[in-house]
Amino acid sequence: MTLRFSLDGHLASPIVVFDLGGTWFRSAIAEPCGRISNIRSRTAISCASEPARTVALLQADLVEYVINDVAARRSSRGDLGNQVAIALGAALDQRTGVVWNSGPLWGASSEPFDLPAALRRKVPGIEWNVVNDVTAALVAQLRRANTISNGTTVFVTISTGIAARSWSTALGGIPVDGLVGLQGEIGHVPVSCVFRETIIHNRCGCGGADHLNAFSSGRGINALLRTLSQAYPDVAAMLGNAIDPQPTRAFAMALRRQCPVAREILTMVVDPLARVLLTALAMDPTISRVFLGGGVVDGIGRSRYLAALTAQLKAYGAYQKTEHCPRFFELLLQAVDARDLGLAGAAYAMQTALNRIGNVIAMGHHAPT
Repeated sequence: MTLRFSLDGHLASPIVVFDLGGTWFRSAIAEPCGRISNIRSRTAISCASEPARTVALLQADLVEYVINDVAARRSSRGDLGNQVAIALGAALDQRTGVVWNSGPLWGASSEPFDLPAALRRKVPGIEWNVVNDVTAALVAQLRRANTISNGTTVFVTISTGIAARSWSTALGGIPVDGLVGLQGEIGHVPVSCVFRETIIHNRCGCGGADHLNAFSSGRGINALLRTLSQAYPDVAAMLGNAIDPQPTRAFAMALRRQCPVAREILTMVVDPLARVLLTALAMDPTISRVFLGGGVVDGIGRSRYLAALTAQLKAYGAYQKTEHCPRFFELLLQAVDARDLGLAGAAYAMQTALNRIGNVIAMGHHAPT
C-alpha cells in the first residue's frame, strides 16, 4: 500500500497542529501560506517524565492536553478551521491512525490505542488527523526542498527514538505494509554495540534487547554514558558529573572541546546506525538521498554528527559503489534543521486528508490508496 500526500497547494484556513514527541510536546498554528506561527512547547507527557502514572492515564492526559490546547487557541482566534493535525512519535497504523506502541512515550506497553477515536469521542465536531512524526517530517522536507530526487528519498530522525520513512518516486508516495500499516521502524532493529572491544547490552524503551534505539537514540546515548562512566574513569572525567540525568549535555560540550574520549564515544553510537543504513542501501538500490534530523543531530551539531556518521560509513564502504564513486556518502547524506518539520508536515498531511474527503464526497466511493 502507498500513502500519497500532496506536495503543493495550501490550506483553506489556518489550523491547529501538534508535534508530539518523546521529549517535547509542541503545538502551533499552520497558516494557509504554510508558515508555522505561535509555537508552544511543554515537556512530553511520558513514562520518563511521569513514571508513576499508568499507560492508560498517560494516554488520557495526552488527549486532555491536546483538547485543552485546541480549545484555548480557538477561543483566542476566531479564524481557525475546524481541523486539527497531529504528528505523533509512535509506531502507528498510517492507514487508520491507531497507535501500536511508543517506547519513548509509554515504555514497553503494546496495547493498541486509537487516538483519533479517543479525540472524536471527546470533541466530535472537529476533524482529527494523526500521522507518524517521521512521515510528517519527510513530507515537509520534500516540500521545503521543492524537488524530489529520482528513486527513493529517506528521512531518518535521531532523537528520543530513531525511525525512518522513505518516499518512492516510482510509487508516488510512502509505501507501508499491508498488515499493520508500518514502514521504517529501524529503531527496533537488533544491533550490536562495542566499546573498546567490550560488547555493550541495553534495552530499548519498547522492552526489546539491544535495539538500535538502545544505543543511538537520545535516551540510548544517555544510558550508555551513565554505564560507561561507571566502568571507565576517563569517560567519567570527560562527563564531569556522572549523576547528571542528561549526560549528553556534557558529552556535547566535550565534543565541542574536541575531547578524544568524546569522539571515541560518538563513533561508537553512530556505528550501529551506519550498519543499518548500509543494509538498507544494499537492499534498496533506488535510495538516492538520505536526510538526517532530530534532537541528537542538533545537540551534537549537524556538521559534526554528519561527519562522524559519514566517516563510519566510509570505513565500511558500500560494496563497489564507493570504489567507483568515492564521494558516494557525501552525495547521499544531508543533515537538516528538522525542528518545525513535524508541525508543518502534520498540516500538509491534513491538507491531503481533506482533499481525499472531498474526492470521496464528489466521487461517491473511497479515494484510491
